[in-house]
Amino acid sequence: MHLSFSAEKAYHEQLSVADITNACFEPANQMVKCDPRHGKYMACCLLYRGDVVPKDVNSAIAAIKTKRTIQFVDWCPTGFKVGINYQPPTVVPGGDLAKVQRAVCMLSNTTAIAEAWALVSTTSLTSCMPRGPLSTGMLGRVWRRESSQRPEKTWLP
Repeated sequence: MHLSFSAEKAYHEQLSVADITNACFEPANQMVKCDPRHGKYMACCLLYRGDVVPKDVNSAIAAIKTKRTIQFVDWCPTGFKVGINYQPPTVVPGGDLAKVQRAVCMLSNTTAIAEAWALVSTTSLTSCMPRGPLSTGMLGRVWRRESSQRPEKTWLP
């Protein structure tokens, strides 16, 4: 469930603690473009704000654990830390964010982030690769760009 809708709709339609908790685990709501369902979680911190009570948070987390859609590594089976601030979320007058009664922010560590790092690594590597002639005899471990326009650069793996 992707949670982006108009301020008017947000004002009239309040989402439950279970709704906002489940939305944290959706790929469309991640700040990094990776699918958390492709990995295992090592830790998960849920920071709630506003009209939230511990009973609702515990039931939302219990529902997530029973669904088994989210997997944790073997050495950290519980994995959840929770914080609750009872002050409602604040909004900037005239801003883009709607005034809501409750909000949650999730900070997690998942192995699925490897997808994003692999993409960054590939992109960085190709942008650093030499475009001129390569010196021979380096056994492919050190790349050297020989050019009269720039000083010689050497990259180590």
